[in-house]
Amino acid sequence: DMLLRVLRAHTDAPIVAVFNTHEHGDHWLGNQAIRAAYPDVPIYAHPNMIAKLDTGLGETWVNLMNSMTEGATAGTVPVGPNLALDDGDEVVIGDRSFRIHHKGTAHTHSDIMIEVAELGLLFTGDNANNGRLVRLDDGNFKGNIENLDVALRLKPKVVVPGHGPSGGQEVIQQYRAYLDTLYSTVHKLFEDGQSDFEMKDAVVTACAQWSDWAGFEEEIGRNLNRVYLEIEAAAF
Repeated sequence: DMLLRVLRAHTDAPIVAVFNTHEHGDHWLGNQAIRAAYPDVPIYAHPNMIAKLDTGLGETWVNLMNSMTEGATAGTVPVGPNLALDDGDEVVIGDRSFRIHHKGTAHTHSDIMIEVAELGLLFTGDNANNGRLVRLDDGNFKGNIENLDVALRLKPKVVVPGHGPSGGQEVIQQYRAYLDTLYSTVHKLFEDGQSDFEMKDAVVTACAQWSDWAGFEEEIGRNLNRVYLEIEAAAF
């Protein structure tokens, strides 16, 4: 309901479509309130997200969010998307075209970026974040970087990230720089024979310009470990 209240503060226009950027619950559990208010609204997502929710991921996220909010989200039920969109698909609403971009695994296996070319507008989902580090336990760092390269080639004027304030292309560039710095630093130290726990201080130093981002202390070690495992797997 909070989602609807925020929307109503900006417009009285009806909701005619919903795009879920990926499978993580903080980006789609609001479907419940929207579907209750607009029973026939189409909810779009990547087929991989729809498949994941069919395996029970929705209940997992409901329980996780209820625990994280100490019961504040009690009563939430998982309402998933009902229409699949993949790379290159386009949805036309009025005089606006919403083009979908998905170039394989990035933040997760199910990310879509939504481009509104007429407005120079791009919604990146968690493929890009501004002022916040997030977990990539369900994703791939190299894939995330490659998807951001796609985003930059679109030359958007306005970028809406998964978390943090909107901006221009610098939003994508900054987050890509973090991912690339982390990956290249870990790769070099891996080649030098270091284990993940041995390289943490060097990685933190290399990524110091992002140390004031929310979640840095909590996520830098996890992200380091994830990159290490990716590089290790690629070496065999």
